[in-house]
Amino acid sequence: MLRYETEANVIVSIDLQNGYTVIAMARWDNEKKKYYTTLRLHENSVEKWDLIEEAANVEMESDMKTIKRDMAQYVTDLLTDGFFKKYIDRYEYELKCFDRGFEIMEKERKGK
Repeated sequence: MLRYETEANVIVSIDLQNGYTVIAMARWDNEKKKYYTTLRLHENSVEKWDLIEEAANVEMESDMKTIKRDMAQYVTDLLTDGFFKKYIDRYEYELKCFDRGFEIMEKERKGK
């Protein structure tokens, strides 16, 4: 049997109201008695989640009762500060690259 590791104890999805959603995953560290949260971003029409590197393993002073609300507030604060613009721009660039590559591959396939 393969070994597994618990990546998250709590997972919430937060709609940014701009065509993108953030998934916030929190893992409880029993030794430090803290949650560590990691965020991932996706464009709502595509099932592809991108890690937000600057928001990986963020320490949160929360407990089991408040962690979901605290994660939602953290994401809200980041959105208000314009934090996600860089990641949304990168995501859109990757989607354009994929679409462009797909067009090229289709032309090549039809040309054979």
